[in-house]
Amino acid sequence: MGRAKGLSAASATAVTRGSQTQASPKLHTFQMISEAAEQRIQPMLVSRRSSWDNQGKDLRKALGLSVTEPLELHIVFDRSGSVFADSDINFDQQEIAEQAMSLEEAGNNGLNRVALSGFDGFDSVSNIYEIKPAGQKLDKVLYYMNQLGGGSTPTADGVAYAASNFQGDSIAQVIVVVTDGVPNNPAASNQAIEEARSQGIQVVGAIQTVPGYHIGYNEDIGQQFGEGNWFNIQDAKKFDVELTSHIAQINGVSIARDERMPSDARTTATRLAQSILQVNKDKRKFRLDVVVDRSGSVFAYPDDQEAQQEMVRIFAGLDEETDGQVPTSIYGFDGDGYAGAYTTNEYSFKEVGEYENDRIANMRSTGGGGTSVSYAVASSRKRLTSSAEENKIMAVIIDGDANNPNEALREIEQARAEGTMVMGLVYDSPAFGALPERKCDAIFGKGHWRRIVSYTDAPAAVANLIAKASSLPA
Repeated sequence: MGRAKGLSAASATAVTRGSQTQASPKLHTFQMISEAAEQRIQPMLVSRRSSWDNQGKDLRKALGLSVTEPLELHIVFDRSGSVFADSDINFDQQEIAEQAMSLEEAGNNGLNRVALSGFDGFDSVSNIYEIKPAGQKLDKVLYYMNQLGGGSTPTADGVAYAASNFQGDSIAQVIVVVTDGVPNNPAASNQAIEEARSQGIQVVGAIQTVPGYHIGYNEDIGQQFGEGNWFNIQDAKKFDVELTSHIAQINGVSIARDERMPSDARTTATRLAQSILQVNKDKRKFRLDVVVDRSGSVFAYPDDQEAQQEMVRIFAGLDEETDGQVPTSIYGFDGDGYAGAYTTNEYSFKEVGEYENDRIANMRSTGGGGTSVSYAVASSRKRLTSSAEENKIMAVIIDGDANNPNEALREIEQARAEGTMVMGLVYDSPAFGALPERKCDAIFGKGHWRRIVSYTDAPAAVANLIAKASSLPA
């Protein structure tokens, strides 16, 4: 069950593992993608690449690598029936695979090599799915992952295949087994893992929690990896951070997270805060809610990602440096379209009372879909109407057209009717060009938006708005 088109199978011969004789795994490779299948997945091919924890710098530090030493990572996915039948677990595995692709693409001139494979079993025969060999770009194959598998859990064969496919010249070789079940043969799995480790390969288990199963079941799964060599996946979108942190813990390495705020962001925030404090003589509070477009057009470009992160840090610093006069929350948003349905994702980067935090440090791993402005504004309205401050400001930062401009304008006009100042900030993306004026008017209303040439211009625009409002009679 669950076979993808374009697979070729090798013949099976007998091998012995863990005192049991069974047929050797059948290796399935993706040799082609049919035209019909490609048309079917084309709408889904929106880049959702993360920065993989600062392009793998922390992962390298956790492994004791310099910036010039090769790293090989092989992620092995359990594609057994419990995974195959669960859409959430399937989606999480695809999320992890896409993050892993970004580690190789970040690349360091080919020094990060990432391979992806999967495994399952039927009767006495295991299947190995070569999803992505190291160094090959097979993005579209990722969208077939949910069609692979459906059988049992021959973890030993998955580990043995990964261990045999390293190129051999890397200082660090790591196998990560993403699994949700106890292996068919625990003794064979233990043996394969120990054989890999005897070759200098680090093997880590990443356990996906199956809905309805008690946490003790995860501990049963983890036994095959040995104490301290596995972790529960808490959030697939932050898999890179969770894996890096766990490897650092195993290897006894301390990874210093980003400083509370980089000096450039701090300097800018302090300067903008002073411009507000100088005119806000009555020390009125301005409740600020910032909503940031995290759609695919931002997600796909590292320069825009970096600038947005700097922008968020400046906004966070503006809150801190104004001594609580501008309590600020910051959220990101995007949208996913699939099979005719449309859902919106929202990401909390900062709540009121928070400043620099891990969510800001790792915000580049969020986003990748469409631009659901109406949803983001409606959500912001709820946050602002529930706050006690009399003066409320909503800053909506986008780089492209809204999914539904009419709904977006309707929500914005409702926010204004509730007494909220809504400021639209439209980034002129070098990659996609400037959003036409008529489309900006359609979203925000004529005269209620302005263009920015860099995301880091947004905090200054909002600070000027607050400063002007501060100077007006209460």
